Amino acid sequence: MRTRLFVATPFTALPLLAQNESVGWEPIHRTPNYLSWQFLVPCLIFALACYGLWRFIGWAVEKYRDSIPWGFLRRWWPAIMLSWGWVLVAGMYLCYTEDLAFNILVGVFFVFHLPTVLAGIFAGNFLNRVPIWQQCCIGSTIAWTSWYALIRLLEWRAWSRDPSRLPTLY
Repeated sequence: MRTRLFVATPFTALPLLAQNESVGWEPIHRTPNYLSWQFLVPCLIFALACYGLWRFIGWAVEKYRDSIPWGFLRRWWPAIMLSWGWVLVAGMYLCYTEDLAFNILVGVFFVFHLPTVLAGIFAGNFLNRVPIWQQCCIGSTIAWTSWYALIRLLEWRAWSRDPSRLPTLY
């Protein structure tokens, strides 16, 4: 038994000796490190900016609650934002260019459309196997409904400190 082990050892060690001093290994797929400070600091800044924006909107809504046309805003702001989205989608498919002005317009759209984008992220996981025309209908419904719900929430927040003047449901 010892002789077999002694004879087999040089044959297994020869391939190891034939290699260079260091063997490099590169992984095929590199995954991003989501726990690094380079990723977490911008996320923290974005979260603080969203919180500050929400506080500012809450303050503005409570201050100007008597002069805001809530009925008009509830029905037409979601329709305007939905129309703006459809115009941008048509612009992306019809005349797709790397134009800086168009990219800035799309960026401003996503900043204004943040509630709908967040709702769309959650719904997008369920809509990937649905035909495109149904995705458009469902996405438009989600966009309009999310804006309507956000405006109702702001309206409720504006009048929550004055219970005698709470808005009606219709």
